[in-house]
Amino acid sequence: MAKKLNIQQATQSLVLLAQQFPECFTLATPQPLKINIKQDILETWGEKPYLSKTKLQQALYYYTHSAAYLNAFKVEPVRVDLQGNPVDDILNADRDHAAKEYMKRYGKPKGKASKAPLSGDKDNPALQSSFTPRSETQVKIIKKPSRRISSLKKPLI
Repeated sequence: MAKKLNIQQATQSLVLLAQQFPECFTLATPQPLKINIKQDILETWGEKPYLSKTKLQQALYYYTHSAAYLNAFKVEPVRVDLQGNPVDDILNADRDHAAKEYMKRYGKPKGKASKAPLSGDKDNPALQSSFTPRSETQVKIIKKPSRRISSLKKPLI
């Protein structure tokens, strides 16, 4: 995307798309969309589009790159059009691409420990490896170098 994705605008645009096409854009349980559905949306809207092309593109990007949408490729057998009708079968290549994209975006990075739960329970064995009392941590203090201001040392006349 050429412009930075504004999540709030994309979410507002998705709500509008869900109102316009409720059978296609289900926010609770996303379905794999027909390829080039953006063109169908623009043709349906005709001369008076509800969103600019940029906002529509950002909303579709946000929707199709969400974890729920990528996981939908595992369970859904077909892609849907704007009316929610089945259009194309999902190919194995599509499923593989969605799985790779999911791992790239949301999977665990290799070689790094998973994040501990956010509870502060010291007795929890799951937190023992990541919990370090404050007194045991090393604190590095960085001193700023002192600045000499030569103008203050000049005699005032």
